[in-house]
Amino acid sequence: MRKITYLVAIALGLAFFCVYSYGEEEEVVSCDAPDAVTNVEFAEMLVKALDIQPPVGSEGLSDEEYYEVLSNMLASLSSAYFAQANPGDSIDAQDLTDIIYFACTKADGLTFDEKLQTICDLSGIEVPELTPEDCVSKELAAQLVSALKSVAIAEAYILPDRPRINPFGAPGITEEPASQS
Repeated sequence: MRKITYLVAIALGLAFFCVYSYGEEEEVVSCDAPDAVTNVEFAEMLVKALDIQPPVGSEGLSDEEYYEVLSNMLASLSSAYFAQANPGDSIDAQDLTDIIYFACTKADGLTFDEKLQTICDLSGIEVPELTPEDCVSKELAAQLVSALKSVAIAEAYILPDRPRINPFGAPGITEEPASQS
């Protein structure tokens, strides 16, 4: 009877370990891993999050030409990062957080950790253990990019009377200040 109890306990322990260990995606990945987000993938995520429409016919361009179109569309967010970066290279956590933070706040001046904390707070995710040199998974990059929509929606509710230019294309935000009743 004790042997069965021990075997059941071991089986449950192994099952818990397998579910806990393999149920989560890696956030930090090798920069040459297939799951590391590349510059072109990150640019596409930003364009979608910002509701920027690529020019008609751009989907028929070569990869390099398409990346050039995306980088030109995102030039105001990245201090020319995309124009200088190779489309197929992985983006490191420092550049990723700098671009997302600037897109959310139009400000700079914080440390990497402070920017990452702010982005995670806006995205509603737990702060991952990253260093500026780490490459991140596509899944984590997508979660961090979601902060852009959170900012646009929050602005619409928190600052309803402030004129805005709707840089994120969020629904319900007008170009004019809200009227007061």
